[in-house]
Amino acid sequence: MSALNRINLQVESLMSAYGAVCTGNYFRAKKIPSISFLNYLVRLQKFMHCSDECFVVALIYIKRLKESEPQLDMSPFTVHRIFLAAVVTATKFLDDQFYLNSYYAKVGGVSVLELKNLELSFLSILDYNLNVSQEEYHTEFSALFKESFLNSTKSCYVQPANQLEFSSTVSNA
Repeated sequence: MSALNRINLQVESLMSAYGAVCTGNYFRAKKIPSISFLNYLVRLQKFMHCSDECFVVALIYIKRLKESEPQLDMSPFTVHRIFLAAVVTATKFLDDQFYLNSYYAKVGGVSVLELKNLELSFLSILDYNLNVSQEEYHTEFSALFKESFLNSTKSCYVQPANQLEFSSTVSNA
């Protein structure tokens, strides 16, 4: 399973009941976007040109957001905009190079003013706490990739060096 599929599942698990309404939720779109959340993640990964770590940190930010505001509407009406705010924030905080908001707004399918307001709302709820400890990052990363790591290590047994047999012939295959 790809990293984006895993992030998609994590975010879906945070989503509240379909159609839940939270008044004053700036993240709520007027209608459900026509692009699936998974395809939106693929789009962001393709065009944002940010490090892969930004997606893991964005997921950490979203979990913090949900902890800070448990009543926050996490539904098909909001999830795209919340993740956009999270990954743009993570990119600006982590990566040495990033683009203008006009570029990120175009990639995310929102206006520049909407993106600015999404970021401000997002940062305000997080109380501008963007630091992620190594332990917190490692825990989230491990949770995302535990299954694929366990599957890859099962097929990758390495014999101890004292048990290796070396062939005297070299293959030119």
